[in-house]
Amino acid sequence: MLETYVRTRLAVEDFVRRQAELATRSEYRWVWLVLIGILVIAAAVAWIYCRNAGYRGFSGHIQAVKGPLGIKIGIKIGCY
Repeated sequence: MLETYVRTRLAVEDFVRRQAELATRSEYRWVWLVLIGILVIAAAVAWIYCRNAGYRGFSGHIQAVKGPLGIKIGIKIGCY
């Protein structure tokens, strides 16, 4: 009887642990998907901006522009 209880308890604890790990990995997956989506949208906007400015496209180079006291105030986009 005690042996069955111990085995059942270990199985339940293992199940709960696996479910918690799966949930954690799933959360990080959504974070990465959102970040990748933001980067894709930013690259598309930069490409459209470069095309409208008379260039052939976007080189993929984005650099932060620093203002007074080193505060980032904008971005510089590389067009070709």
